[in-house]
Formats: sequence, C-alpha cells, structure tokens
Amino acid sequence: MNLAETREAFERGEMPKDQYIHAMYALHAGLLEYSDFIRRTDVAEIRITDGRAVITTRSDGIQLICPSGDTRSVPIEILNFGSYELSQARMMLKLIQDSFTVFDVGANAGWYSLLIAKHYPRADVHAFEPIPNTFRLLRDNAALNGLSNIHAHDFGLSDRDGELVFYYEPHYSARASAADLSDGAETLKLQCPVRKMDGLFPQLCSKVDFIKCDCEGGELFVFEGAKETLARFKPIVFTEMLRKWSAKFDYHPNRIIELFESLDYGC
Repeated sequence: MNLAETREAFERGEMPKDQYIHAMYALHAGLLEYSDFIRRTDVAEIRITDGRAVITTRSDGIQLICPSGDTRSVPIEILNFGSYELSQARMMLKLIQDSFTVFDVGANAGWYSLLIAKHYPRADVHAFEPIPNTFRLLRDNAALNGLSNIHAHDFGLSDRDGELVFYYEPHYSARASAADLSDGAETLKLQCPVRKMDGLFPQLCSKVDFIKCDCEGGELFVFEGAKETLARFKPIVFTEMLRKWSAKFDYHPNRIIELFESLDYGC
C-alpha cells in the first residue's frame, strides 16, 4: 500500500495503531534515503510542498518542478544519472554572450532556457514549446526561478504557419514529435500551432544570435522555415541531428548540413 492507502486503512479501523506506525515509517524512510542518495548527484535539495516536489541543482541553483508521471523528466534524469547533458550545457554556455537573443526551439520544460537565462541575465531567451502541458511546466519553471528574461511561447517552429499533429507521451514528454516515435507506447495526438521562424521578426524581437534546436526529428523543417533568418543574422546554431528520428520524417541529417552549407555556414 502507498502512503494514502495506509493512512486510510488505519482511519477505517482496519489496521492497529502499532502496525500503522511501523508501516508508515517504512514508507517515510525514503526521505532519509534520499538525503544520502543525492550526495552523488547534481541535486542539492528536494523540496516537498503541498502538491508539488521541486529539486534544486547543486551546480547552478536551478529549481525544477518534478512532473507527476513523467519517467524521463530532467529532474528525474538528474536523480537517476547524476546530471543532465552536462557536456552539451557547458559547451552551449561557452558559446553564448550576455547580449545575445537566444531561441530555444523545442524547449520542453525549459532546462536549457533556465540555464542560459540564469547565467546570462541580460540575454533575451525565447522558448518555444507547442505541447500545452509541457508549455505550462516551462512557464511555471521560469516563474519559480524568477527569470523574467525567459519569454515562453506556446507554439512550435516549422516550415509553415498553421497547425501540426504532435505525438505526445505523458510518461515521456521530451519525446513529443510531429512523427510517432513511441514504438507502440501510449500516445496522444495533439493539434498544435506552428510558425515559421522567418515570420517572427520584428514583432517578436529584432534579432537572434543563438539557436538551440531539439525537435525530435523535426529540425530540418525548423531550418527550412528559417532560411531568411539564418542568412540575415547568421546566428550560432546548436542542433540535434539524430538519424533514427530524422528517418521517421524520411530524410537524412546530412540534408541539414547541406542546407547550412548553402547559407555559407561552416559545418
């Protein structure tokens, strides 16, 4: 039985007090175990409040809400593996300057947006996330960390303006994609808004200096919709290119390299 079930059994008179005390201690003991377990992770603190669990990272002081049911959320990944994409994060932070306008395309719950905004408080970070539940988590994480230089947008970027069907797994939100990557797992189909990056200026901002793009295979289409932006501003681009995901969209990642070479990027 879990905590609530054990308490309810006691309150119904189905469990003697002494048995209840011992059963509850066995469940509560996990709190003490975590205090020792996190010593070898980037988690400095786990805070439990009414209806919410939050971790704080040791290295950057980033607070992250732990979403219920998501087995691959960033805070859970940090607990499981000690840190999250550490080499990528450090490389990204070396490339960015405090005056930059940054686009986080496929922001998910905002891990990279939070890191960049905290390290570079004068940077403008635009985070794009089309999945409604994930967007709300992104917005809440930004507010929790008091980072007013994060501008969260509830639409994705692609090669067209309109809507796309996204495949969303509640237990693995980071794998949301415009192609079905689930391999038979429980998946929801969501109609979400998308826009071309080229159509964002000057209404959204006047420039872009750095683009982080991770769209689970949809990266080519983001850049197809950003050719004018790339040619005009020549931002630094940090993107995922994964053959197993791009294959779901019937292209090879080399097409992304060819697109950038046509715009005089060094790849």
